[in-house]
Amino acid sequence: MRDDFLEVEQNSQTFLLYVKKNLYKMSQLIKCNEDCYNWNVMTSRFTVAIHILSLLALNKGESRTSDELAISVNTNPVVIRKILGILRKAGFIQIQMGQGGGASLALDSEKITLKDIYLVFDERLFALHPSKPNGKCICGKNIQPILMEVFSETERILVNELSNKTIQQISSEILKRSK
Repeated sequence: MRDDFLEVEQNSQTFLLYVKKNLYKMSQLIKCNEDCYNWNVMTSRFTVAIHILSLLALNKGESRTSDELAISVNTNPVVIRKILGILRKAGFIQIQMGQGGGASLALDSEKITLKDIYLVFDERLFALHPSKPNGKCICGKNIQPILMEVFSETERILVNELSNKTIQQISSEILKRSK
């Protein structure tokens, strides 16, 4: 047992020594290089926003509190309030403060496309290396421009598809599947 402890202790010390020697290199890997393809990689905010807007569309003009929306999404109301703020700023919803207040749609659900929501969050599916690849390597020198072309085309196709789907369509599908 003592030998096992000594081995773990030696491995820990070796690891700490490695980290100390390579801290600068590691920090450079973490920090995104200014020259890299710096898109915000997709989180769940887009999906949660669609959920919120669909629920509001299903409620046909009735407002819902962040607590009520959070129960449906199964997340913290603080997360919902942050997304509600973004949706309000984009003009998709209105928020009534105080007793009996909450969020409701500001637009007809037929006029809100998934593309509109997607673009509001400025999140993308793909990101490139967090640091610039080695320009002396044939692959490192050429990979990012090639991937940027592929990712841009894929993004264009995605956005085009999202423009064909509305919150009304999502809400109708929810009702259809709930029967």
